[in-house]
Amino acid sequence: IINVPPGYTKTEETVIALIARGMAKTGGKAKFIHASFNGELVNENSVAVKDTMSTEPYRAMWPIDIRDDIDAKGLWKTAQGGGMLAKPAGGPITGFRAGTMDGGFTGALVIDDPLKPDDALFEVKRKAVNSRWHSTFKSRLAVEDVGSASSFELRLRHHAVHQAQRNQFACGHGVAGEQQVFGGGGADAPRQDGRAAR
Repeated sequence: IINVPPGYTKTEETVIALIARGMAKTGGKAKFIHASFNGELVNENSVAVKDTMSTEPYRAMWPIDIRDDIDAKGLWKTAQGGGMLAKPAGGPITGFRAGTMDGGFTGALVIDDPLKPDDALFEVKRKAVNSRWHSTFKSRLAVEDVGSASSFELRLRHHAVHQAQRNQFACGHGVAGEQQVFGGGGADAPRQDGRAAR
């Protein structure tokens, strides 16, 4: 769990840069699913990843080609067999899996703000997004411990701490129950134990 306030480049680093780097690492073979409560945001992030991969410096180091026949905002694929699906967190996610069964790093499910900020105030909404992990997100992983959920982020810091203590999201390489909260919001940012940082 990455827990920082809005405006601290969380999306830029953990979605756009992570996916572009993952594509570079695998020679364009990685498969990513990106989800967020905001459907427009996931499409914008998907375009930003493609734009990054299309820059001259990137292509000079990693000449990965995006297929012309499957090149939409919400779904695109590389000539090398990888790709990205961008979907709203509350909608259906079908026909695509995060990662592959090849072993090693092969992609990831990247979830950025699965709840609207106001919805994070309500326990029923928080429970719903947690249950979505079991009903939808988990089934979209090619292998549970490879390409697992890399990032579960909430904007409301005190609720992110609550989520870290209660949810069953897999972190890192798919090890459930090893959640951490990384603060970045200054003196009032809560630590994992819920107290303000000094």
